[in-house]
Amino acid sequence: MAANPKSWKTKQQLPQAIALGLERLREWGAQPQQRPTPLNEDATLTGAMLTLARYEGERPSVEQACRIGDERFIPKAL
Repeated sequence: MAANPKSWKTKQQLPQAIALGLERLREWGAQPQQRPTPLNEDATLTGAMLTLARYEGERPSVEQACRIGDERFIPKAL
C-alpha cells in the first residue's frame, strides 16, 4: 500500500500537537511525565486493534470507503 501524503502531513504535526496538549495539561495543574519505555500494545487503551500499522494495513481502499467523512451525511449534489 502506497503511503498517503496526507497521513505524512498529519504525522509531522504530532510533536507540536503533543506539546500543545502537554502545555494545556500543565496549565490545568497536571504534571504529565514521559514513560521510560512505551506500554506494550496489550496495555494501551485500544490494545493492538488501533496500532498505526494495523490501521493503515487493514483499512478499506478509497473506492470502498469515503475518506472525507460519513458519506451518509454528505449531500449527493449541491
